[in-house]
Amino acid sequence: MSFPLFSSLGSDLTICFETSTSVPHLMKVLTPQELESVKMLFEAFETSFAARLVVHPHVVPLKLIRTNIIVMPLFPSTAEHLHNFNDTTALKFLKQVGDALAAFHTKGLAHNDLKPSNIFINAEGHFILGDIGSTAKFGQVTPSTQVFIPKDLRGSLRKASAQKDFWMLSMCLYDRTAPHEDLRLGSAHDPTSAQVLEALRSRSTTKDLLSTLLSLLNVPLPKPAVSASASAPSESVVVYSPFRHFKKSIYQEVEPTLLSFNEASSAAATATSSPAVASTTTTTAAATTSSTSLLTDSKSV
Repeated sequence: MSFPLFSSLGSDLTICFETSTSVPHLMKVLTPQELESVKMLFEAFETSFAARLVVHPHVVPLKLIRTNIIVMPLFPSTAEHLHNFNDTTALKFLKQVGDALAAFHTKGLAHNDLKPSNIFINAEGHFILGDIGSTAKFGQVTPSTQVFIPKDLRGSLRKASAQKDFWMLSMCLYDRTAPHEDLRLGSAHDPTSAQVLEALRSRSTTKDLLSTLLSLLNVPLPKPAVSASASAPSESVVVYSPFRHFKKSIYQEVEPTLLSFNEASSAAATATSSPAVASTTTTTAAATTSSTSLLTDSKSV
């Protein structure tokens, strides 16, 4: 399999074509740090260096063709060029990128550098997580794009972790759902974690988006006020499990802080609420637990 060069896109990127199919690809020269991350992924997913690495349907596949050169598909666009996500697009984004991150997390690895320019869009309109050269093992202190970490969490999220990945994912959503250019991330706009969540809460037109995001961040949903005269059952909110393709126990062993926020909040509510409130909380939790996944299999989206 050979890849003749076609056009250079810079010092480290070149468009090339696979000889047998004439399909365009992107060739990248890796830095020493990126090469170590790529090799770590090959080893984690038990893939020979001579084979094509496929981590997940929503992670860019790649092939190591020289000591420090990889080839990957050439995608038509990135999330950086898709502005003003509506709820449908935002949920699709969370589902596809969240599932891709889960593939990393179950191996004890974090992507560590999520931003819209690192998330490709393929010809079918699906999101594909790319630029895996910053991948690191949980606990490693590695550089990330700071503007995509809430400013109040930059000190506590210096180490690679699932929580860091999901906060960066939430910042991508914050940036892509901003209604005006001046609200997007940049030197003049540097939000805290609370501002990010409040903005996403106000921009979302359904509970699904917010509950999905908060479940990834392990942040409880705000509890609605319970009226003593209310007789209708509470509305059930379906929560996305980022490790639905994997055993939950494996995910928790890798990143024990990412427990289901429903379990924690339900236990707290049962211990402190009146019988009427506790009954409502239990009913809601049971409905949530028994609900099917908000998000369908990646092939059907």
